[in-house]
Amino acid sequence: MTTPRTATIRGVRRAEAAAVAELLAAAMADDPLSRWLHPVAEWRPAELRASFQREIELVCRPALGAHVLVDPEGALLAAALWTPLPYRLSWLQQARLRGALRRLHGDREPYLQQVSAATFTAAPPRPHWHLLAIGTVPPARGHGHGRALLDFGIARADAEGLPTHLETTEPARLGFYARAGYRVAAEVDLPFGGPRSTVLCREAS
Repeated sequence: MTTPRTATIRGVRRAEAAAVAELLAAAMADDPLSRWLHPVAEWRPAELRASFQREIELVCRPALGAHVLVDPEGALLAAALWTPLPYRLSWLQQARLRGALRRLHGDREPYLQQVSAATFTAAPPRPHWHLLAIGTVPPARGHGHGRALLDFGIARADAEGLPTHLETTEPARLGFYARAGYRVAAEVDLPFGGPRSTVLCREAS
C-alpha cells in the first residue's frame, strides 16, 4: 500500500460525517448511477449528501469502514466508505438504518431495494467488504489519493482473509480497479431502465 507522503489515512470522526458526505456527494454527482437514481439535477446534491451521511453514521463508522485521507493541516482530500456484509450491526442499529432509509427515500424505498438487490447478484456469497463509495475533491485528483484509500481498505480485508467487491456504472473506472486486482464478475442491466452496472470482485491475498 502506498500513501502520498504528505497525506494521512484515518477513520472518519463523528463530527466529520456531514463534511465527508458533502465530499462524496460532489465526487459522485455525475456518476451514471447517481444521475439515474436522482434524476432532478437541482435536488441531486442534497439527496446524495443525505444518503451518504446516513450510511456513514449508521453503518460505516460503527463498522470502522469509513476512511478519509487528509493533508498535513487536516483538510479532507478523499474519502471511502466500506460496508461489511452481512452487516455487523445490532438489531437496534439495523432498525435505525431501515427507518432512516424509509424517511429518506419515502415511496421509492421498495424500488431502490430492487435496484440494490440487482447489483449484488455477483457479490461473494460469504462474508466480505463492499466498497460503497470512494471519491476525491477535484483540486486533489490525479495525485494517488483514491488509490491510497482503496489500497488501505484492501489491506484491511486481506488481513482479515476476506474478499471485497464493488459495482461501477462508469466504464472509465474499470482500469483503476483492475490495477488494484479486481476482476469483472458480472455485467448487470439494472431494472426499470437503469444503467449497466459492472460487478467487480477481489479475493483476499
